[in-house]
Amino acid sequence: MSAAGVDRLLRDAYDGARFSAAVCLAAVNGEVIIDTSVGELAAWSDDFKPIPPDERSPVTATTLFDLASITKTFSAHTALSLVDAGQAELDAPIGEILPSYHSGRRAAVTLRHLLAHTSGLPAEWLGWRAPLLASLSGSPEATRLTESPLLERRRQLLDDLLSTALGSEPGEEFVYSCAGYNTAMLYLEHATGRPWPELVREHTLEPLGLTTLTVRPARQAAVATEYEPVYRRGVVRGDAHDEAAWSLGGHAANAGLFGTGRDLLSFGEAILWGGDRVRGDWMWGGLGLRIGDREWGAATPRARTHIGFTGTLLHLDRESGTTIVLLTNRVHPSRESDIVDLRQAVVAAVLAGGHTPIDRGSDHPRSTGAVDSD
Repeated sequence: MSAAGVDRLLRDAYDGARFSAAVCLAAVNGEVIIDTSVGELAAWSDDFKPIPPDERSPVTATTLFDLASITKTFSAHTALSLVDAGQAELDAPIGEILPSYHSGRRAAVTLRHLLAHTSGLPAEWLGWRAPLLASLSGSPEATRLTESPLLERRRQLLDDLLSTALGSEPGEEFVYSCAGYNTAMLYLEHATGRPWPELVREHTLEPLGLTTLTVRPARQAAVATEYEPVYRRGVVRGDAHDEAAWSLGGHAANAGLFGTGRDLLSFGEAILWGGDRVRGDWMWGGLGLRIGDREWGAATPRARTHIGFTGTLLHLDRESGTTIVLLTNRVHPSRESDIVDLRQAVVAAVLAGGHTPIDRGSDHPRSTGAVDSD
């Protein structure tokens, strides 16, 4: 299928109201062969009314999408870079650093367990929910929240996170865990004595030249996500859709990053072509990525992928030399929309071949240090 065919898949989904915005980029052997976008940044206003078509802002190359759980791939890269630099241990018990993991079966948990989702921690940490609802009970119902009202209680929230009980023995089973990634964040903060945003910037964003990645985008530059009345967030835009990450101020390891499709493509290319321990061995070996998981968009048994709840996908295939990025806001205005079939169709269309490389000049990801930094 041609690039026009991929564009048609996205336009059909847009016409079916499965999202208001989408971009797809793909590169084969370092050459960009697809760079297409459809739709508008928002179709519903803050007061949950349809925005007239002539008043909507179109998606552009600089549009920022909520990457949701694809944030975990950047977190894994940061964690493994710290290990590679000798500032953290991959297979030592995290209890050597975190007192709450000193004893019991928790004492066996390692950073590798946390990054591979085999720590025994449950899928979610919900310690933010009761404090958030309590804080809302004392504020006017008409107040729409953008910033989390729990920022001053971040330390208490993180202490609650560290008290999360294991559901199984470390290393016993795979349970995809946002709680595990945020625990890894806390371990690395304690191990280095530095805040997580600094670690991500220094060990991932700056070395790879990823200039658009942020947890605090300009609201008008970001696509809208869900209409969320329960926590008085209205139409969420420019703030993390994930409630746990949002409650922590967006600075979390499980979700919260915003970025452009082009920067995510550059990041994917860095992993695909990386030959060092961080990207070439550890990440390609499954720390921070899923291997051959069709539910996560993998088209081949050896493809590496990650998806995000907001409607995002990163697909890497070394056999065909292909990197695919699909970003949507399928949760706008409601999380009822599903794009599992669309992810699979787009990946299949790209891998079918028959594309002509796009001349992107200096925008080409392999023409920057973002890819050739090894």
